[in-house]
Amino acid sequence: MVDRAFAMLDKTGSGEINAADLASLYDTSKHPAVIEGKKTHDQVLTEFLNSFDGLRGNKDGVITKSEWDQYYTNLAVSTPSDEYFIRMMEQVWAISEDEQSAIYSDEIKRVIGLIRQRLLTLSGESTEEFTLRKIFKEFDLNESGAITLDELAAMVAKLGISVERKYISGLLKAID
Repeated sequence: MVDRAFAMLDKTGSGEINAADLASLYDTSKHPAVIEGKKTHDQVLTEFLNSFDGLRGNKDGVITKSEWDQYYTNLAVSTPSDEYFIRMMEQVWAISEDEQSAIYSDEIKRVIGLIRQRLLTLSGESTEEFTLRKIFKEFDLNESGAITLDELAAMVAKLGISVERKYISGLLKAID
């Protein structure tokens, strides 16, 4: 689970996670310090990245694979069970332990079908580009031109579809 989360975040495969890797996953626009104008988007991302450095970290705004593994090794020691740790990783990083299973795949297909149905209803069955762009903008909360994991989760909830967070990443991959 730890390796899978790192691989998901390391968009370039460089062996490091930086602010650019996190930008599409971590929406800082709702962060209190950004809202209050006390910190910039980049400052919040850098602080988040630096939190993985530990007490003796270099605070360079980059998470190496070694730093990542050390952080989660330390965290795992304080969790009550392996099951608890796995569920925590699923919730935090929207990944699933069983992404290769037929059950996981079937759930993704089911939810995509519901999303299509609800979006068609919302658009009044229109496939006009203007209508589709309007709906997209409604769900692109940070106006980045892309839907993040959190925005997709919010969209699914707003459409009245109940889905566990661990399926959101799979939904994003399937829809992308």
